[in-house]
Amino acid sequence: VLFYGQFLEDWQFSFGFVIPNSTNTWKQTIEAADEEEMIPAELLSGNTVIETTLFDSDSPIASQRVR
Repeated sequence: VLFYGQFLEDWQFSFGFVIPNSTNTWKQTIEAADEEEMIPAELLSGNTVIETTLFDSDSPIASQRVR
């Protein structure tokens, strides 16, 4: 997570072995911090980028950035 272009937070998730050419699903629930610990929405809006990168072992295979 980038805020004003600066690193803010990092979430790491690991998958186990995935059978090639199979269809799989995955669900992750991330709980929000208490309200007094959150950055106000008016500061986050338009100033936050979520970057997602998928790896095969240590090799990145896909990446996307969403504002």
